[in-house]
Amino acid sequence: NGSGKYKATELVPLMQSLIDVLGRVGEPKLVQAAMVELEKISKGSGRSTHCCTRLIEAYAMLGEPEQASKVFNYIKVPDVDSWNQLLNAWMRSNRPDAPERAMVVFQRLKESQDNSPNTESFNLLLNCFLEAENPERFLEHTSRFVSEMEHGAAKPNAETYLSYIKLLNSCSMPNEALAVLERFCELCEKGTINDRPNVEHFNAVIWGFANAKSSGDQENFSKVAKTLQMMLDASYAFQRMLQVSQLTPFSAEPNADTYRGLIEVALQSPDSGNAAGHVVETMVKKNFYWKRPDITLELCHKVLSHLRESESEKFSNSGTQDRYLRIHDLVKELEARPNKHKRS
Repeated sequence: NGSGKYKATELVPLMQSLIDVLGRVGEPKLVQAAMVELEKISKGSGRSTHCCTRLIEAYAMLGEPEQASKVFNYIKVPDVDSWNQLLNAWMRSNRPDAPERAMVVFQRLKESQDNSPNTESFNLLLNCFLEAENPERFLEHTSRFVSEMEHGAAKPNAETYLSYIKLLNSCSMPNEALAVLERFCELCEKGTINDRPNVEHFNAVIWGFANAKSSGDQENFSKVAKTLQMMLDASYAFQRMLQVSQLTPFSAEPNADTYRGLIEVALQSPDSGNAAGHVVETMVKKNFYWKRPDITLELCHKVLSHLRESESEKFSNSGTQDRYLRIHDLVKELEARPNKHKRS
């Protein structure tokens, strides 16, 4: 600023930090201005790979891959971060051809002499597939890339498997999503992968079954069997969550979204009264009842409403009727606690 208060060597890291921040918030014009000033202070610094990469990042945040590509082509020796920000630009562009263009960039990265794709590179490409208009077109690519990661140097992490699960869910393939989650858990237990599944992974699988909504005609035995299997699979994912939460405290702790998804699946099952009642009992047993009485009350009302609309099912057997009465008593207990069922 001309005051002489700071030496040029002291200003360089400050300007670089400013460029980092401006890149992350998507301000390419300000990044360029800061690069010009940095170049005046320290010749060559303003045109460094790092600074140019932050400019690519700024364009990426705005979803402008063409501008990002122009800057990328200016870099003499891009590093893997430069490549990743170019992938990021295509991922955020919402362009119909973004997945194909991103694959071209990814292939160039794999063929480059100076760099190799890292975990972030793969994840950006998978997220680009996930954002596609027809993600099912990229299922085979996704499976191949995840397998390549599992057997290569760039190991998959939690984000990798979450993207894969979401992609399968978007294609109405909840059983396949459950299989991916199970493989993730197994690789973690073997120590092959350092990352761990969290509540998002389990919730994504559970909601995958909930959103499949394949109950259909109750007279069609195959559909009835499928909905029952949906409940069993969702329950299995839930039990796996509890196992993981014991190994890594709180990382896979069931939350409101978990139980909402389980209730949705339960109410689609042939024996919905017993299935939903079991979920409510689990909420009480796992102390979620005390942690979130407001959500417990919400879901109990939903189950009771469903059972009231299905009178014949409610009284079809004593077990269902008993569960109905226990849920009804639980609602009365929660409503009798003034203000405690409301989230503060």
